[in-house]
Amino acid sequence: MGDKADRTLTLLHLRKTFSEYMRLPLTGSRDVDPNRLLPLFTKVMAMFTPTELRVEFKEILSFSTFLFSVLVREIRQRASSHSTVEAASSIAEYLQPYSSQKGWLLLNSIYFLISTDDEVIINSACKVSLPSTLVKTVYLFFDLPVCEEFAEHRQKLNELITCLLDRLCSYNGVTEELAKKDDLKNEGNYDIVRNILLMLISVVTNGPNEIKPQHSSGLVQLPTFQLPNPSGSGFSVRNIEAFGLIHKVFLESRNSTVCATAIDVIHSIYTCDSANYFILDKEYPLALFIEQMDRKDDIVRAKILELVEHCVFHLNYIPCKELIGLCVQMKTELASGQQDICIATVQAAFRLLTVDSVIKDAFREVGLLDTLCYIINNLFSLHRQRDLKDSEKKLALLATDLLTVIIKGNLENARMFSDCFGAPALLSVLTVVTGEWRSSSLQLLKQLLLLASTDQYIAGVIQVISQVGRQQQLEFNVDLLKTVLGVLRESHKVRVQFRKTGGYLSLISMLLGLEGAFSEVDGTAGTVPFEAVKLLDFIHLIFKVLTISMRFEPSNAKYFSVEGSELKYELAACHSVFRMDEDIQSGMSSDVTWTSSDGSLEDCIVSWTSSVLVHPGAVQSILSLLPSIYSDDVKWVVGAQYYSTLLLKALLKPERNQQLMCQVDMPRHLLSIASKLFLCENHILLQPFYYLLERLSYQSMQPSQLRHFLRLDLPLCCRNLDETDNEEPIRANEGGPVPLQRFLRKLIYLHTNLIPPSRAFFRVKALVSMMTPRDQKLSHAPSFVETDLAMEGFGCLFIPSLAPMWLYIDAFSDKKLDAHPLRLLTVTRTVTWQDDRRKLGPCHLACLTIQISPMDRSLLISTDEHENPGSDLEKEAKFPSEKAIRVALADIIRPMEWVHICVVLSRSVLKPSQVNIFRFVINISLRRLLWFCFTVAAVYINGRMVSTQRLQYIVQTAGGAATQLAQTHVYNAFMVTLAAQIISLTRGCMYRLASTFLIEEPLSAEVIRSIYDLQPHYIGALQTIGPDRTALVQEEKIVFSLSGMATSEMTLAKIRAVHNKMDAEILAPYLGISSNDNSTPLRILLNTVAHVSGSGRAFGAAIIGYLGMRTFVPRPVPRLLDSMGGYACLYGLVAMATDSEGLYASLKAVVSAVRSNSNLQAMLHENRAYQTLAVLLEDKANLLNSHTLHMVFSMAGTLDTSKEIATIPNSQAFEDLLCDLDVWAKAPEEQHKLLYEHFYELITECV
Repeated sequence: MGDKADRTLTLLHLRKTFSEYMRLPLTGSRDVDPNRLLPLFTKVMAMFTPTELRVEFKEILSFSTFLFSVLVREIRQRASSHSTVEAASSIAEYLQPYSSQKGWLLLNSIYFLISTDDEVIINSACKVSLPSTLVKTVYLFFDLPVCEEFAEHRQKLNELITCLLDRLCSYNGVTEELAKKDDLKNEGNYDIVRNILLMLISVVTNGPNEIKPQHSSGLVQLPTFQLPNPSGSGFSVRNIEAFGLIHKVFLESRNSTVCATAIDVIHSIYTCDSANYFILDKEYPLALFIEQMDRKDDIVRAKILELVEHCVFHLNYIPCKELIGLCVQMKTELASGQQDICIATVQAAFRLLTVDSVIKDAFREVGLLDTLCYIINNLFSLHRQRDLKDSEKKLALLATDLLTVIIKGNLENARMFSDCFGAPALLSVLTVVTGEWRSSSLQLLKQLLLLASTDQYIAGVIQVISQVGRQQQLEFNVDLLKTVLGVLRESHKVRVQFRKTGGYLSLISMLLGLEGAFSEVDGTAGTVPFEAVKLLDFIHLIFKVLTISMRFEPSNAKYFSVEGSELKYELAACHSVFRMDEDIQSGMSSDVTWTSSDGSLEDCIVSWTSSVLVHPGAVQSILSLLPSIYSDDVKWVVGAQYYSTLLLKALLKPERNQQLMCQVDMPRHLLSIASKLFLCENHILLQPFYYLLERLSYQSMQPSQLRHFLRLDLPLCCRNLDETDNEEPIRANEGGPVPLQRFLRKLIYLHTNLIPPSRAFFRVKALVSMMTPRDQKLSHAPSFVETDLAMEGFGCLFIPSLAPMWLYIDAFSDKKLDAHPLRLLTVTRTVTWQDDRRKLGPCHLACLTIQISPMDRSLLISTDEHENPGSDLEKEAKFPSEKAIRVALADIIRPMEWVHICVVLSRSVLKPSQVNIFRFVINISLRRLLWFCFTVAAVYINGRMVSTQRLQYIVQTAGGAATQLAQTHVYNAFMVTLAAQIISLTRGCMYRLASTFLIEEPLSAEVIRSIYDLQPHYIGALQTIGPDRTALVQEEKIVFSLSGMATSEMTLAKIRAVHNKMDAEILAPYLGISSNDNSTPLRILLNTVAHVSGSGRAFGAAIIGYLGMRTFVPRPVPRLLDSMGGYACLYGLVAMATDSEGLYASLKAVVSAVRSNSNLQAMLHENRAYQTLAVLLEDKANLLNSHTLHMVFSMAGTLDTSKEIATIPNSQAFEDLLCDLDVWAKAPEEQHKLLYEHFYELITECV
């Protein structure tokens, strides 16, 4: 079949040639000479099978119709000869092989297209009368004179036509077309009339002078319409009076065959030359024939509608007068109780809509939209009185569907529908009709909700929902809520209107109306009644509407939260009954076992593939409701609770979900609900709950929550000395040490499932796990702002009125599928042109752009001024050039690592700038950003210069060197991707920003290294980190400083009042809300240097984006120790250890905490606290073993003696623990041997 690339290029060439061919002016050159396409299509036939071509060639239907029409026209022209012999010879000469007239190629092409077995193509062949034309051709060939010279050629032609007809006749549509066009049967005297009418074609096209078409523009026209001129081929109308005879015959005849023949003749005249319609339009417009439609039968009506379609499809002309006449006919017929013309016209309107969306405007202007409203109103009135007939039901459905298509995406049509029909009438229809008509009406309502300029439709819907009772029309409410649900997903405007028109009040009222609905449900049979299931589905739908209305609309979420705050205590009282009972726990642990010990059992029970958590409150509700699961069958309770726990576990596997749940204080709820569970020694939910607690602790916990966890057994004096209500009585064993059972019992339990480990052992083990997350980067993560472009495709930090930064790239986008740059910084200025462009209004010009290329991970810097801020430099800029540079960073930037990038632009007189790049926090230092024309630019990565290049500096004045070109109003900046830059959703591109600075002073390499050494956790203003605690940078030189730690929530109205009006007006277009909006909460990263001395600064950066943009402040467990007494609480675990396993676990917790928290290690050294640990170990000498000794080796940093080390990593721990032999004096002899062997290895191998 040829090479794949050649096939694609050949087919593309054909498509392009056909498209250009169809766009040519409607003159004779296009109609007569289509041969330019046939050689191309012959090549395509050699490369594709018919089935493949049907899939690959999107324009195959229009191309097929075109070839069919050409063949029919050519045959009819040659069949118009005076004798059948001449006609047959002319047709045979055109079609036979090796002819110069290309008929054989045309016939082979048509056979190939028919071989696709596509009924749509077959129907198009029937529409242009191809089957009947071929049959008439065969009939004419009976008069073909014998010629031995062309016998072989005629034999091939006979075989091809036979195969073509054989394939065509296998379809019903062809059979019907042949039956309608059967010219072989005797029609009596009507044959005379028919022949006369056919003869009139020649009379109409003959005359002394060529007539030019005269045309007045209609109400609406297609953009591709051009008034055609006569082709000059002899087929244009030259005798208009002769055409009047055709009109007279059609007007006075009562015979459907004669009328149909008259319309066929007119169709032929229109087809012969594209100018004929416009020549005849002045004297005999098509509207005259439409006026007589009500007097003709269905066949004639269909042919008249085909003439209307011919004008649109083939002439690119919208016949407005004819469409107006059709609207009049529809209303007249409907008033008389008939629907045939209406149905046929509506079906034809559907076909016309496939041409261009401009047709929708034409339907409005000619009155079709008003007519459809009249039809629906009329049929609805009949529906109230009686049941509709089948034809009436069909018309109602078609009219509603057509209205939906006409209104979709067309605001003017939606407004006109509101004037003609209105929301109350449509909602009345919805409440009464059922079945398909209701479904179609709901689709119409959906389009109106999306386009309505006012809230009349959503207000009407909410009113209907409130008025229709549950018991009256549950199915109707379900259908209506599903429609509202779909609209809320798509439209920001409707979500706001839903809140303002009382949507939440209506839904909550509906829920309150369901009180007691399940009180009479009989569950004794073990199944839930069908009515109850439907009601549960209805409640589920209500909650879906509530959640979807808040998912992408923070103003709605805030409103619902504020309005629902009054119910907080009532809801807490409801949840207070959901307490786990000790009896239920013991039953769950003793009576239930799993038949499989496979580790993948949990994955078999719960498989969760989505990593996007939108409503954290739903997860907390599952956790709060879990203890309330109860049944007389304990095994059912176990299964349900275990499944719910595994669901929570699956939800919290992604790191993003863990961080989101920490932000809503899930650790506190978890400890509150599972306090008794953690006191159990054998419980099926124990391991999953430990998993949840550990994952949450890796991200963020409060000190009080960690204290709560450590005090579950109330060790020593942990009880509050003040008496409180409902306090549990003091237990006999309260206040003692934490008992840690033998580690051997743990091993026996794991292998034999006989002896369970102690509950405290699980908790200490969990504490060790909290101190040592699997991913060590979690314990060192700074506060950050995360951007995930896969969520919404956009998201940015917008800094109105006007950085170094720490960058963490989670994943790059796929450069092959959706290459998306990382937009680190774009500085723009808003200007007003002083020339002819002034009428365009304010314009945003990008004057500095810094990005990371999606293709090769290079740092791209551009000072080119352009009107498309944030555009992809990889595509728009030229590299290298005076205004754009590329710095290769592919070997330096790696995903899943924090990187410091610093770009320094320093002043350079009369020479292009140079760029020095250092590694990985992004520091943008500008020396008089908008005042110098030339600069030296330097880029550093992780404190080290990696490249130097020349770069022209930013143009001093907007628009060029002439200051009069534009007036600058304000300078802005944004990071990441604005919504206006979305082309498609970006998959996989996610990164985080930590501390970010913009400094108006060039930084030296030493200063940059000092900033890098601060690491991404630093959130200050660089004022006390220099030598002798001096400032690294003067505070008035810092333009802004941003961090995920300093956040606030504001509205545009508050920004307008507190800061300035211009900032609110700049932000409003990007948010899609009014600058006076007081309901939509905005997340703001505060500028922490906004208060310092110097010129005015931006108040901060607005986070534009909802699901894809978030901030997080990590508080892992090791950091919490700083606010809980430091190492003292860990030493307490060591002091309370009663066995070797407990001592080992406690020491491991100390080692893990010291490794993860540098402040804790410094505190141990400063207080010489290893001596305290030595005293504790000396008291536990009888519990010391090889495991604890290795923990001490690890603490001193000498565990791995195979590495050559010049000094002891932790000399203080080595001296106070290992070298203090009194600590080990009472230890077993085996420990002495291990200790001395360790000393010997250090002396002989490591020094």
